Amino acid sequence: MLHINLLQEYKELYYKEIEFSERLNNKISTCITFLTILGSALIFLWTRLKEYKMLWYTGIYIAFCIITSILFCICVIAFFITYSGYKTQMFPIKDYALQNMRVLNSVKTEQKQDAYILLEQKMAERFINDAIHNRKLNVTKNNRHRLLIQIIMSTFIFIFLTFSIGVSIDFYESKCINDNVQHIYTEGGELNAR
Repeated sequence: MLHINLLQEYKELYYKEIEFSERLNNKISTCITFLTILGSALIFLWTRLKEYKMLWYTGIYIAFCIITSILFCICVIAFFITYSGYKTQMFPIKDYALQNMRVLNSVKTEQKQDAYILLEQKMAERFINDAIHNRKLNVTKNNRHRLLIQIIMSTFIFIFLTFSIGVSIDFYESKCINDNVQHIYTEGGELNAR
């Protein structure tokens, strides 16, 4: 009875790690959505560059665009590192079932109980080893996912700052153009009056 409880406990640990791995893998669509938004915003920021005059403040804008582009590239690399390169241990149900049937069919009737106990121990050992392996992978994947989210948040902040700089440039240049037009209009009106 002790073996059955141990086997059941190890089996539950194994399946909990498989569930946790699936939950982590399901976060991929959220990350893809964020990366798509970041990429679109980055393209928008770079296309705004052609509207600005090439003055000192445009250099600041370009520097922020470059920093944001580098952060986006780091996001993409971190995304691939976070969601690839894992080998989850799966319990070979069919192989173990066939092996157990062969073993139980090959032993004498009086040895079947001992063989059954030994097979349970081997299955319990496999479940716990797979659970331990998968737990280590899940911890690594979870840490990488947390780092990816932090990088995505940093990139969002830099995109917001770059966008704010772009809005400031728009405001400054439109104000300068309005002032110049008013100045020309005033000078033109004074010339016509003379």
